[in-house]
Amino acid sequence: FSALTTTADTSQKSLRAMLDSRKASYKSYWIANAVRVTGDKALLDSIAKRSDVERVEPTRTYRAPAPVSKSAAAAKAATTWGVSDIGAPAVWDEYADRGEGIVVANIDTGVDIAHPALASHYRGHRTDGTVDNSYNWFDGTGTCPDAATPCDDGEHGTHTMGTMVGDDGAGDH
Repeated sequence: FSALTTTADTSQKSLRAMLDSRKASYKSYWIANAVRVTGDKALLDSIAKRSDVERVEPTRTYRAPAPVSKSAAAAKAATTWGVSDIGAPAVWDEYADRGEGIVVANIDTGVDIAHPALASHYRGHRTDGTVDNSYNWFDGTGTCPDAATPCDDGEHGTHTMGTMVGDDGAGDH
């Protein structure tokens, strides 16, 4: 975190000063060392000519796919089809490794950290019952009412995180 924020602060300083002087609308992203700018073609052209700008790309928006309904019988499979399909059970058997101690993340619609299949796996849950979201959650889209508190506005992120680490305690993985 410190290295990324320091790099972004240092390398974006001159560009942000120019944007401030032009009263341009922008948002700095330290994790990718990028700046999202809203402006006209003249502003775009002046940014593109700068030696401290590697490239200019259009903003892209990705729509999360709609959840697929499954029958109750399909939903109760011991290992979900997606996990089986990528061959995870073979890796678990061959290497006797199920990823214990590994931290995973997703960039999606968010995550419901209270979901029964995820609650015990959320790194921010403490043994005393409290929750610490610091460095365990990042709302990169500004979707959550309180950016410091996890949410999922579309359920897709909770679903994909469930595929990665979910376990409902009843043998469904």
